[in-house]
Amino acid sequence: MAKKIYDIIPPEYQIEKHEELAKECSAREPIKREKKRFPFVPLLVIVVLSLGAVFFFVQGKADVFITPKVEEVTTEASFTINTSEALIDYENNVVPGIVFSDKRDGSENYNATGTDDKAKKATGTIKVFNKISPAKPLSLIKGTRFMSSTGELVYKSDTAFTVPKATSDSTYGSIEIKVTAAEAGEKYNLSSSIFSIPGLSGSEYYSNIWAESVTPMAGGEESQVKIVTSNDITSAKDSFEEKYDEESKKALIDNAPSGYQYFSEDISPVITDLLVSAKAGDELDIFSVTGHVETNATVFRDEDINKLGESLLSKDISELKKMVPNSVTYEVKQKKLNKDGTISLNVVFSGKIYSIPENDILLGSLKGKDTNYSASLLSNIPEIEKVEINLSPWWKFKIPNNEERINIQLKF
Repeated sequence: MAKKIYDIIPPEYQIEKHEELAKECSAREPIKREKKRFPFVPLLVIVVLSLGAVFFFVQGKADVFITPKVEEVTTEASFTINTSEALIDYENNVVPGIVFSDKRDGSENYNATGTDDKAKKATGTIKVFNKISPAKPLSLIKGTRFMSSTGELVYKSDTAFTVPKATSDSTYGSIEIKVTAAEAGEKYNLSSSIFSIPGLSGSEYYSNIWAESVTPMAGGEESQVKIVTSNDITSAKDSFEEKYDEESKKALIDNAPSGYQYFSEDISPVITDLLVSAKAGDELDIFSVTGHVETNATVFRDEDINKLGESLLSKDISELKKMVPNSVTYEVKQKKLNKDGTISLNVVFSGKIYSIPENDILLGSLKGKDTNYSASLLSNIPEIEKVEINLSPWWKFKIPNNEERINIQLKF
């Protein structure tokens, strides 16, 4: 009988093996594990001490904004703007001025609006023949009529003439003359024709005197043409002056530097060398107007006017008062442009003044004090309207004792 093979360890064998391993492990020494320690407490102490040092030793800074109480003052004064002066004359109330100029040449085309009926009569040369028998010459007056073979068109001789007599039966007397159509129009333009003389009708001469074309009858027309009228010329001049007045004036104003003022009503362009290319009655569709335009203006600086105003206002206020910077304004009450080119002005100057305690008094209310307390002290000063104090860095709660760390600024 074949022997059985087991691929699974019997339970009895497993139990024995476990007991042996347990004895072996209990005989060994236990493994010791060391615990890791972190320096948390010393590091925290260092951070706290560093922050404390920063909070304690870093110097603060105070920005103090003081709004003084202001009052308005006015004064009326007269002064002159003079282009020959370079600086303000405070003693004589004279402000310097500058002349700005714009020069330009202009040319504009304008349409003729008039019309005229243009009528032209055809003209040409004819040859008048004479075969009267017995032979004799025939004299005819200026304006003698010649009728075309169609019987519709009539031409008149430009001069009186005499047709010579025939010299033989085959050689007729003849003369060339100029004729003009009785009326204007293109229908009188003929290349050639034979002409009779209706004035001789009923006489022996009618059939013996006739004419033939030498040259074509040409030049006849009847049309309408444009002509320049006197109103066209007047209107063109006015339009030219208006356009270049505005252009020159605008160019001058646009080129004036910033900070300068002027009186626009005193800017008056002058036009010279005005020329019109046509005269009334000329047959033209378009004509032109040309001219030279020059514009001048006296300008002055606002800053100079305000400086003079500040000087005049300061004469009437206490020495304890000061002018608020850039607060001076003026209103022109009267202006006169003088013959010598100067401008006389009468104006009302207005400005704002204030007073403020000495810097030492202000610093005494600030150094080393709480912000609210200092603001209260300063706000109780009659000359002060409002106080605002900003400290930096943000954790500072007192104003520095060091004057150099206190920045006092006035706000208006």
